[in-house]
Parts: sequence; structure tokens; C-alpha cells
Amino acid sequence: MAKPAAPVKKPRATATRSKPVRSVTPEVPVDDAKIARTFLMPRTLVKTAETAVLRTGGLPGGYKSMAALVNGALARELERLAGEFNDGEPFPPNGAEFRVGRPLG
Repeated sequence: MAKPAAPVKKPRATATRSKPVRSVTPEVPVDDAKIARTFLMPRTLVKTAETAVLRTGGLPGGYKSMAALVNGALARELERLAGEFNDGEPFPPNGAEFRVGRPLG
């Protein structure tokens, strides 16, 4: 008795975009290595952010990943802080170890 043929997967149809999606991730120097960080965040904030990425990832001005959203938001906030507290100049890189533990203040 002959074995039935295995089902063949059909390639998914992809929608074409009329406008290219612009990158909203801040420009990062090529030699700027990525490092991992772990943060505790409120569950509702994380779930809302995930939904925003899922719903806007393919739209102009949207983010395609959580990392891109976090990087973009952090870059904007650092720019705001520099404008408010550092005469508009970017903060210099921290050359020492960053304090961990209980928050300052």
C-alpha cells in the first residue's frame, strides 16, 4: 500500500507596502556594542507596550520590537533630561561602576 504524500506548505502571501516604514530607532554607532540589562517593570506597563508593538510594528512611526520601543523611549527621555538638567548637552558616558541596590534619595 502506498503512503500518502506529506502535505506541502504553501508560502504565506505577504502584503506590499505603498510607503516604506521608517526606522524610529535612534542612530547608534556601529562600534557601540549591545549589552544586556534586566529591569523589573509593572506587568501592566509591559503588556501595554507589547500591544503597542504588535499593533504598530508595520506602520510608519511604529516599533517592530520591544527593544526598539525601549531604546527609542530611553533616547527621547535622555534628550529631555539633558535639556532640563545639563544645558542641552548630552550626558557623558559613565566611566565608573553604576550603583545597584536601593534607589538614591
